[in-house]
Amino acid sequence: MNAVRTAAILPALLGAALLLPGTVSSAGLVVSSAEIVPNESLSRSVAVRDVTVRGGDVSGVVVNTSRTTVRDVELLIRYQWLWDNEFRPGTDDPSRASYVTLPLQLAPGEQAEFTYQAKSPLPERPDGRFQTSVAVAGFVEVTR
Repeated sequence: MNAVRTAAILPALLGAALLLPGTVSSAGLVVSSAEIVPNESLSRSVAVRDVTVRGGDVSGVVVNTSRTTVRDVELLIRYQWLWDNEFRPGTDDPSRASYVTLPLQLAPGEQAEFTYQAKSPLPERPDGRFQTSVAVAGFVEVTR
């Protein structure tokens, strides 16, 4: 079985690893090729739906909308701070982001629920609020 790593380049990339052809992944699979694709292509292959947020906890459903099996779906969860007064924002922006890899395999059309619990609670402050978003950051496409 061959695996193709599909990853997105994000504007504020904090760090990433790209498996090159012929290298061995942590799962012991030989990667036959690597491909970098735009974010729009990722969302056409794996969708995130029914997202709910309670405090810093995020849950939802990932759906494989592609024609091939995918595994190790990586999500980018962003907690963006929105100031009540954007003309005079403070200096201590509590925004943050987390990458989460879902250790699962999805056949075409299959879906799975996920829940992410923030490592530390989001601060409750009177000067703004958090806007939370979830996006697909990458996945492994399984080919035969």
